[in-house]
Amino acid sequence: MKSFAASKRDGQRIRTGKRGRPRSHVSLPGNLVTPFDRQSVVFEDISAAGARVSGTNLPPVGEFVQLTIGGSKMFASVVWREGNECGLAFDHRMSDAEVAEFRQVAEEARKLGLSPDMIRARSDWNNGL
Repeated sequence: MKSFAASKRDGQRIRTGKRGRPRSHVSLPGNLVTPFDRQSVVFEDISAAGARVSGTNLPPVGEFVQLTIGGSKMFASVVWREGNECGLAFDHRMSDAEVAEFRQVAEEARKLGLSPDMIRARSDWNNGL
């Protein structure tokens, strides 16, 4: 398992050393909301302390965001950004049960052959959007 930590270079944090918590690969759609923008992202992996997301026009390092994944809303800060990916540190740690729930949803989607876009469409349909 790879491990990462954040270090600064040119004002941006980059992944370099050890990661404090193991992450679970999830590949689930979600949203990031800042005071100025809202965008769709894909949560690539998640742990009790944070997540790695991919998307376009991601917020800069240090930006405070509200994230929505499934029916859950959390607050986090962007701790690193590289290309079309960024790392988020949650303001409050998730429980092991909450992380396991995300892992279960991702596994069910994988078994059904659903892409993140299909999962998002299914969620929108269920929520009347």
